[in-house]
Amino acid sequence: MTKPRSLSRQIALTTAGISTAVILFTSLTFSMAYYFLVQHDTQTLLASEASEILQNEIAYTNGQITYHKSPPGETLATKLQTFNLSAVILDPRLQPVATFGIFQGLSEGKNYADYASAKAISDALTSDKTDLATHTVPGNLTYETLISPIASGSRTVGVLILSLPYEYVNHLLAVNLIVLAFALPLSLLFGWVLSVTSIRSAFAPLNQLVEYIKGVQFSTQISGLEFKRPPSREISALTEAFNDMISRVGSSLEKQKDFIAHASHELKTPLTQAVSSLDLAATTDHLAEAQAHVSRVKDDLLSLNHILDSLLTMSKIGSTLAPSPPVRFLVRPAVTQILTPYKSFLLEKKLHLAVNIPGSAELTFSPEHFRILVGNLVNNAIKYNVPGGKLTLAWSGHTLTVSDSGIGMTPDEKVHMFDRFYRGRHQTAATKGTGLGLALVKLIADQNHLTLAVTSAPHRGTRVDVAFPA
Repeated sequence: MTKPRSLSRQIALTTAGISTAVILFTSLTFSMAYYFLVQHDTQTLLASEASEILQNEIAYTNGQITYHKSPPGETLATKLQTFNLSAVILDPRLQPVATFGIFQGLSEGKNYADYASAKAISDALTSDKTDLATHTVPGNLTYETLISPIASGSRTVGVLILSLPYEYVNHLLAVNLIVLAFALPLSLLFGWVLSVTSIRSAFAPLNQLVEYIKGVQFSTQISGLEFKRPPSREISALTEAFNDMISRVGSSLEKQKDFIAHASHELKTPLTQAVSSLDLAATTDHLAEAQAHVSRVKDDLLSLNHILDSLLTMSKIGSTLAPSPPVRFLVRPAVTQILTPYKSFLLEKKLHLAVNIPGSAELTFSPEHFRILVGNLVNNAIKYNVPGGKLTLAWSGHTLTVSDSGIGMTPDEKVHMFDRFYRGRHQTAATKGTGLGLALVKLIADQNHLTLAVTSAPHRGTRVDVAFPA
C-alpha cells in the first residue's frame, strides 16, 4: 500500500508556489506597466520637442537647411542635451546637415538604419509622413525614435530624426530580472519553510486528536479530549464534535452492558426456576405434586419464550432492516383487530372498554409497528388497571390516546417507565411481565419520529398520547 503524502507538506508547497507566482506576476506587471508608462512619456516628449525644433530652431533659406546655433538663451545643442535627446538633420539627399548626441559619431553619408527605418525616412521625404518607433541598436541599447519631415511651404526639404534612449528603463528591467533570479528561489524556499512551520503548528491539535483516538479503549472509562492551549476555531469544532460522539458511544456502550446484564438475569431466572421445578418433580412420589412442578416448568418456559420474542422484536425494530412499508389504513378497524386477543383479559378484570375513534380516521404508517405499539400500550393498561376499571382508546387529529383508571405511577416510576426490563413497584403474579413492552413502544416512537406524552399519578391512572406525523 502506498504511503499517503503529508497534507501539511502539500499545502506548504502549494502555498509557497502560489506566493512565488504572485511575486513574479506582480513584478512583471509592475515592470511592464512602468515600461509602457515611460514609453508613453518618451513619445510625448519626442513629439513635443520635434514640434518645437521644427517651428523655432530650423529654417530653410536660399535652398539650404539652417538651424539656430546661437539664439538668445540656450542653443539647440544645449536644449537637446537637457532632455538627453539625440538628433540629426538630413537634407533631401539624406546627407547630415547637423548631428547631436549619438549621431555625432556617424560619418557623412552613413546609413541610419540602426536608429531609424530607411523606409520611414523615405516616406518622410516623399509622402510627408511622421514615424515613431522603438529600435535596438548595436550594444543592446534601446531608443525611441521619431522621424519627421522638414517642410518649407508645400515642399519637403529634409528629415529630422530625434531619438531618446531607454537607458534608465533598460537598467531598471535588468536589475529587476537579476533580483527576480535570486528572489524567486529564496521566496520559494522561505515560503515553503514558513508554510510548513505554520501548518504543522496549526495541525498539531489534529495530530494530538489522532493520537488520542488511537489510544481510546472502550473497555475503560472514556473522557473527552482537552488541549493545553486553545486550538483554532475549526479544530475546536472538530474536537467538540468528537467528544460528543465519544460521549454518545460511551453512553451507548454502558446501556448495552446494562442491557446484557439485565437480559442475562431475566433469561436466567425462568431457567433456574424450571431446573428447580424439574428437580422437585423428579424426587416426589406423588403424581399430583409432580404435575404441579411440571406445570410451573411450562410457565417458566413460556415466560422465557415471551422474553426471547420481545428481544427479537426489539432487535428487528432497532436494526437497519426496514419494517413493512407505510400504508394508508383506517385506524378504528386496525385498533379493533389489535384488541381482539385481549378480550379475555378485559372480561377477566371486568374492565369497561371505550373506543372513541371516528370511522373515517386514517393513518399512513407501518402496520407492523402500529400493532406492536398499540398492543403493548393496551397490554400495559390492562395489566396495571384495577378490577372494574376503564380502558379508553381515543383519536384526535393525528394523536392516539390510551388511558386507564389503574394504579398509576409515581414521578420516579414515570421517569423510568420506558427503560428496558424496568418494572414498577406493584409486581404481582397478575402484573408479571418482561419489562420490555414500553421499551418497544419508545423504540418505535424514536424510529418513526413520534411524540410520546405521559400523564400519570398514583391511584389516578395513566394516559399516554402518541402523536403521529401529519
